[in-house]
Amino acid sequence: MSRSNRGRVEAMEERVSFASDRLKLAGILHLPDAGPAERRAAFLVLHGFGSNKDGGGGTTVARMLAGLGYAALRFDFRGCGESEGERGRVICKEQVKDTRNALSFLASRPEIDPKRIAVVGQSFGAAVAVYAAGVDRRIAACISSGGWGDGAQKFRRQHASPRAWKKFTAMMKEGRRRKRAGKPMSVPRYDIVPIPPRLRGNLAPGSIMEFPFEVVETMYAFN
Repeated sequence: MSRSNRGRVEAMEERVSFASDRLKLAGILHLPDAGPAERRAAFLVLHGFGSNKDGGGGTTVARMLAGLGYAALRFDFRGCGESEGERGRVICKEQVKDTRNALSFLASRPEIDPKRIAVVGQSFGAAVAVYAAGVDRRIAACISSGGWGDGAQKFRRQHASPRAWKKFTAMMKEGRRRKRAGKPMSVPRYDIVPIPPRLRGNLAPGSIMEFPFEVVETMYAFN
C-alpha cells in the first residue's frame, strides 16, 4: 500500500468477524498503510435501521476515513446483513452491545491504538452511537448523523399528520394487545419509519422490510 497521487492513503479491506452475545457478527475492516510500529486511530461505522454494512453511506464513510489515514470497521448488527441473529430483530440496546463488542474487537487489533477509537453512525446507527458513547468510556469521540435521542418524540415527528399519528398509535395498540395474547406481529418497514417513494431506492440492497413488533416498542422507549 502507498499514498495515491492526490495525497490520500491507500487502504486494504479485510473481511473480519467477532462475537457478540455468542453471535458471529460480520464486518469489513479498512486498514490504511502505516509504518511498522505505528498504531492507527480508528472509527466504528454504524449502519442505519435494518440496513447493513454494505450500504452506500457506510461504505463511503469508511473508505473516506481510510483515505484520510484512519482505520475503519463497518459491520452488520445482529439480525442484519451477514451477521447471525434473528432476522429483523433490531433491538436498540442489543445494538449497543454489538457496538461495544465491535470496539473490543477493534481495540485488540495490533494495528489499532485502543485509546483513539471513535464511533460514527447514521440514522438508527447514530442513535446507537450516542448511547454507546455515553455508557462506554473507551469511546474517544462520537459523530451522530441524522440520529435521535428520544424515541417517542422521533415517532411523533415522523408520523406528523393527525391521520398518520392515528394509524401509528393504532398499530402500537394492536401490537401490545397481540403481545399480551402471546401472538406475534410483524410490522412493515414503512409503517415504522415512513420514507417517501422517491427516496426508497436509496435503501441498501438486502435491507430488512418487516420487523417484529418488539422492535417498534423498544425504539419508542429508547432515549
